[in-house]
Amino acid sequence: SGYHILKILDVKGQQHVDVTEVNAKHILIKTSIILSDERAKKMLEQFIDDIASGKSTIEELAKEHSDDPGSAIKGGELGWNDPSIYVPAFKNALAQLENEQISKPFRSSHGWHIVKLLGERKVDATDNFIKNRAYQMLFNRKFSEESEAWTKELRGNAYIEILD
Repeated sequence: SGYHILKILDVKGQQHVDVTEVNAKHILIKTSIILSDERAKKMLEQFIDDIASGKSTIEELAKEHSDDPGSAIKGGELGWNDPSIYVPAFKNALAQLENEQISKPFRSSHGWHIVKLLGERKVDATDNFIKNRAYQMLFNRKFSEESEAWTKELRGNAYIEILD
């Protein structure tokens, strides 16, 4: 009962976990009372035309127009990430792209997007998998202990009077 510190001396039959990460750039346009879905989609279609004709780059357009403040200052770049961290619409759009290809405008729960896939890579995520598994095991154990103590406390404080 409590926390323990363990030193692992040897591991046999360890599970190896590979994750495919993607690097992408995107532009997000959030709709509002002033900016309709149709207008946001048309803006993004115009951005695609400007990129294709060489008038602008996705980096310039993201810095100027993207409503995602975290990626806009980096030219729309999201960095290397596991696609499962993104909302389903964004993840699905990335899955359909080839390297250096720009998607058609699509809607997600955050707004309207276009995304450019910069690349894919396989990464060894065994360490993260093991850490997450250990965390879950400790969390589950502590959670069940704490929930049991909480229910005992509730029962101890409860007062029930039966009236005939």
